[in-house]
Amino acid sequence: MKILFVLEYFYPHVGGVETSFFNLIKELSKDNELLVITTKIPNTSKHEFFDGINILRVSVPPFARRFWFTLFSLKALFGNAGKYDYIHTTAYNAAFPAWLVAKILRKKIVITVPEVFGADWFRLGERNIFLSALYYIYEQILFRLNFDLYIAISISTKNNLLDNFKISPKKIKVIYCLLDLDFWNPNKYHKKNVRKILGFRNEFLYLYYGRPGISKGVEYLVRAVPIIRKSIPKSRLILILSKDPYDKYLIIKKIIKQLNIENNVLLLESKNIKELPYYIVAADCVVVPSLTEGFGYCAVESTIMNKIVISTRVGAIPELNPKALFIKPKSEQAIAKALSFVNMNKKMNTDGRKNLIRMLNKRRILEIYKKAIKIILLSK
Repeated sequence: MKILFVLEYFYPHVGGVETSFFNLIKELSKDNELLVITTKIPNTSKHEFFDGINILRVSVPPFARRFWFTLFSLKALFGNAGKYDYIHTTAYNAAFPAWLVAKILRKKIVITVPEVFGADWFRLGERNIFLSALYYIYEQILFRLNFDLYIAISISTKNNLLDNFKISPKKIKVIYCLLDLDFWNPNKYHKKNVRKILGFRNEFLYLYYGRPGISKGVEYLVRAVPIIRKSIPKSRLILILSKDPYDKYLIIKKIIKQLNIENNVLLLESKNIKELPYYIVAADCVVVPSLTEGFGYCAVESTIMNKIVISTRVGAIPELNPKALFIKPKSEQAIAKALSFVNMNKKMNTDGRKNLIRMLNKRRILEIYKKAIKIILLSK
């Protein structure tokens, strides 16, 4: 079978969605002919074969790359899509050009839906009401387009699709993200070694890693640091933070400076996926202060690593990690209280690893995906 993937970001860009697609595409490439069309980011080549995957990258202006991809990808799509049996894309910016080309060339089109925000666009902390309105309108238009299959990455995401849009339940399939479970095996990594390299000994370390997007709640975690410092003097927040979106990254840096907590926060740039497990193992717990989550990669990965997870009870997190230590969103006090509890109960039982490994079984996920694709290709 020949499959065209249209993704706004892909390898080597770091992110949960990108990693999940990489794992899926790598498996499918074993017995299918694939092409990935994605955004060209700095220090990447325009055309590359990596790990058996054919990647074509589209050059776009250096600012707001994901938005420019919507327009600049069309030429590459029209030039290649005719050779493939179906197109698989993802929300948000890659979806419209992929759908347009699929409809013109009469190709089946599949969309993976990581998350649905709906009216939350206006409640997530985006200070620019004009941008919130634009995002809301775009999402409303996008999910009203006629895709042949909607892949929801959790039951929570499926329910949000059904609640916000008139999509037939028959066209929505819940398929969990494909993770390399062996890679996230905690027995492969050593806590003492990482702590020694970072210059830590007996400090209480709590970790956040990921993007500073409007739905991630990072600002509440950072504002909780002065409170945490009072109850746990020998504590340090390890903040592995992407610079995308850059304006939100600058806001977090500004908060750290305003609160005078530079000595209590170790701010690090995004790490290569191969480095992340070491930081997770080194930490006493991982904090996921999200305001909404379609899947919750950080919570899932940390749970598989047998790490205590402090998380808001939002989106798919309770579905995938019911043993997390749950807190209410947008609350510095709740974050500080939970961390104080963990500091006094470091051996608390939060073992959700076995259940997650069963839910995220690679063979099962691939079988569900292939069966769903077969059905849409046979349909008229």
